[in-house]
Amino acid sequence: MVGWMFQVDVYLRVRRAVMVEGMSIREASRVFGLHRDTVRKMTAYSVPRGYRQQNPPRKPKLEPFTGVIDRVLENDLRRPRKQRHTAKRIFERLRDEYGFVGQYTIVKDYVREHRRQAREMFVPLSHSPETTEALETLAYVGGSRWPIETEFEREKGDVGLDEYETRSWAGWHHHIAMCLLGLLQDWGEKDVPDHPSPEPAPV
Repeated sequence: MVGWMFQVDVYLRVRRAVMVEGMSIREASRVFGLHRDTVRKMTAYSVPRGYRQQNPPRKPKLEPFTGVIDRVLENDLRRPRKQRHTAKRIFERLRDEYGFVGQYTIVKDYVREHRRQAREMFVPLSHSPETTEALETLAYVGGSRWPIETEFEREKGDVGLDEYETRSWAGWHHHIAMCLLGLLQDWGEKDVPDHPSPEPAPV
């Protein structure tokens, strides 16, 4: 996550140096330590293009059961919220009733993506002052919520904060404490490159 934020910072600084302050491609390449082609791409696109997967990855173990999952989730929409299936319950039904032999993780990911696509889309409002810089920058910052929120959601799922059952305050407290320790351990083991901050562009 830190590496991603670093990339965004450099991307915006390069674009500002070249497009606003008038720095040449050659000078920006030297100042920021980037290849000239990379600088050209940064000035050509308002947001980082990144890697774009043409087709979603295949999940041969899950594909025969996606229809069952879709029907369960569609039927859940007509039920009270507390009676709806969790991803864990769907996994258990697939395993016990349909002979599913895959892992819980791929079921959980499919259910999460299905629910995300089913949500109502909205356009966020901004009350930033008139002195706000380029509109594209404002839009990009607003769009940054999605990767941040999905990263938090994935991390919570990895340590067990997304689905759990406890019967007492003490049990809940112990579970949450262990999950937070696991989350802290997971973050500590991430291989985050130590990028030095580039020198500010000369004015």
